Amino acid sequence: MDHNYFTGQLPSSLSSLKGIEEVDLSHNNFSGMIPKYFSTFPFLVQLNLSFNDFQGDVPVGRVFSNVTALSLVGNDKLCGGIPELQLPSCLLKKPRRKNMSLPLKLTISLIFGVVGLFLILFAVLFYWFKMQRKCSLTKSSLMDSFMKISYGDLLKATDGFLSGNLIRIGSFGSVYKRVLEDQTYVFVKVLNLQRIGASKSFFSKCKALRNVRHRNLVKILTACSSVDY
Repeated sequence: MDHNYFTGQLPSSLSSLKGIEEVDLSHNNFSGMIPKYFSTFPFLVQLNLSFNDFQGDVPVGRVFSNVTALSLVGNDKLCGGIPELQLPSCLLKKPRRKNMSLPLKLTISLIFGVVGLFLILFAVLFYWFKMQRKCSLTKSSLMDSFMKISYGDLLKATDGFLSGNLIRIGSFGSVYKRVLEDQTYVFVKVLNLQRIGASKSFFSKCKALRNVRHRNLVKILTACSSVDY
């Protein structure tokens, strides 16, 4: 079958020729890969595929392991095989990465966007709850630092706001002196809330004097704005 004008790939039907001893397909225009079934022929002692257009990896085993029984001259696109053939190594082709479709890209971007939004929202809520708890603890500790005294305690301490315990009467309230049950000597300022501006005047004084230190200024122990505290 040599020196003809055969073209194309070798047919798979040749694989049934298990008993063949010699194959000469030289000087044709065969192309494609050299079929591996030649390496399974037990009696094949001579294989001439020279001067064709075969390409790719040369099989190994049986006739392909005997350099004197194999002729591949004139096939410049072959590679691999046994070292004695002195063919270039075959380059491993990296599988091409499939480009993601636009809908898939949009879906992935949307998922990451939603997850990122939830993470930001979680961080904001976590920070808010943390600050609320800190503020609550601060208020609680601040309240605990002041003496808790009820209206009844003040009423009892001043003998029902008796005039004998009265020190002076001001524009917005009266000041009494008395000793509490724990022997604490105190002054009790009673605001006259019927006078307009009494509360505002008191808070303004407290704000103005909160950073002032003087021996004639007494310390504010607590405040009572209801029956209980």
